[in-house]
Amino acid sequence: MAVGQSREISIQRRPFERLSQYDVLLLAIPLAFVLGAVLATAAGLSLRTGVSFGGVVAVVTTGYALFGVPPTDDPPRSRGIR
Repeated sequence: MAVGQSREISIQRRPFERLSQYDVLLLAIPLAFVLGAVLATAAGLSLRTGVSFGGVVAVVTTGYALFGVPPTDDPPRSRGIR
């Protein structure tokens, strides 16, 4: 690179554009546990109650991922989040 030339830094404006629907579902599973624990603690409930509620949400999310929008044999195509 010659002196005086500037390099252009590429900043992706939409970082979640390349996430598929399954990526989002995989993110939702641990977030359900964390959110359940945080909300239970904030509400004065036991941590066990919050994590149990998060577990129910995670099971529903997993069931939806497996049976509601099942994976196919086609290679995954990143359509982004809509």
